[in-house]
Amino acid sequence: MQNIEITKRQKKIFMFVGIVALTFAVFIIFIYLPTKRHLVQLKDEYFVLQNEINEFNKSIGEGKPLEQAILSLRNRLETLDKKFPEKEEIVLRELSALAENLSIEISSIRPEKKKEIKEIENTPIDIKGCIVQEMPISMNLRTSYKTLGEFLKVLKEAFPVFIKIDNVRITKTADKNSPLLDVSLSLNTYLASPQKE
Repeated sequence: MQNIEITKRQKKIFMFVGIVALTFAVFIIFIYLPTKRHLVQLKDEYFVLQNEINEFNKSIGEGKPLEQAILSLRNRLETLDKKFPEKEEIVLRELSALAENLSIEISSIRPEKKKEIKEIENTPIDIKGCIVQEMPISMNLRTSYKTLGEFLKVLKEAFPVFIKIDNVRITKTADKNSPLLDVSLSLNTYLASPQKE
């Protein structure tokens, strides 16, 4: 085995290379990476703000006065509040009122356990500062076929609260001479309540 001798000059070169490598590692770890993370965070915040500005500009529209734009934004917010109410009583009251207007007999209406959700039908929902909950509702009705069609159409197209029809089961009533049907409905509605800090 041969001994390798390191000269003073080689030692100085190794020390210089070691100091340069150490300096480079310190620069990367303590300066470059934190700065890069901060820049990525600032970039994300910039895109969020840019999207909010674009939404605001869309709502203002070309040539609309600021008051009209603010009124338009408030109307959109009120519509959103109605579509995603905070309390389940609002949904139940609206369902009962619709059934009453169409002369539908409600045998039962039962809200079920709410659960927090992040998306509806693979579409993410993010209402700033709110928790969105899905609340299943079971309804048993007695009505005619035609009136049931009107009821379902209003639920899908013109109901003030966002609601999804999951299941409809129709059976003939016990009275064979009656034109009415017994209907079991499974619905889902969505509630938005302020996030607790």
